[in-house]
Amino acid sequence: MKTMNKQQNKTCVPPVEATEEQRETLHMKAIGKHKETKIEYELMLRYQTDTELVVDVREDTVDSDGEPMGEEYVEGFVYDHWNLKKNYGDAVTKFLELKEKYPDAYVTDDILEESTELLAIRYGKGFWKVGS
Repeated sequence: MKTMNKQQNKTCVPPVEATEEQRETLHMKAIGKHKETKIEYELMLRYQTDTELVVDVREDTVDSDGEPMGEEYVEGFVYDHWNLKKNYGDAVTKFLELKEKYPDAYVTDDILEESTELLAIRYGKGFWKVGS
């Protein structure tokens, strides 16, 4: 009877060099501390100054418990015309465009909560009439 040594039964696979991030993930999994992450977006319409408005999109990395792990602003627009009503109309138009681009984004709209007198009424494609 012929016996094979253990080395002959193994399939040899060349080692693959892992990145630092991959090594860290494997280490965290090995010690039971790795958490899966997901990307969430937050769309914000807010005041920068008394007449300046900002529309931002922030990308948040959160763990499986919903705890934030990192954030990065991926889009941002500043509306700084001298007229707040014009700024609001332009900012809301961009806000709605971004809402379509990021449909699952959390929305933070500090302007509507504070200034209902600046509500804009939309007419047609992208044109806004801003009321007083």
